[in-house]
Amino acid sequence: MISTKINKNIKGDRNMFDSLLQTNIRVRNLAKAVDWYQEVLGLRLINVYEDTTALLDFGIREADTQNPIICLIKLSENEEQITADTITYPVFKIADAKIGTIYDELKRKGVRVEETPANKAHFKFYDCEGNLIECFHPKAYE
Repeated sequence: MISTKINKNIKGDRNMFDSLLQTNIRVRNLAKAVDWYQEVLGLRLINVYEDTTALLDFGIREADTQNPIICLIKLSENEEQITADTITYPVFKIADAKIGTIYDELKRKGVRVEETPANKAHFKFYDCEGNLIECFHPKAYE
């Protein structure tokens, strides 16, 4: 049985990690994926390493916090891409200003989005390489 006790005060030596650093997403065409993440999702390119890896972020910094990184990693030529429905995938938090419009905005941009989601502030979509991404706003079901 899983403990339901929530410890809100984990500090010091017990805390091995302080945040999520990045989410790795495997892609076949790195240049196309970088363009897509910038143009369609509005992410900011931080760096590209030897045409094999690109780091992007959301362009928002808060004091004393690490901005989560999206790390696009180019698949090698003989490497198979795992299907989107069987892997762990990232969940992006919808910006407050976009809570009522993001679903339709992504559709207008030609993004493959989940058809008829139960809530347009909590749905799944696919990037230009077929990778699954979920997006959610904490107030989606209020």
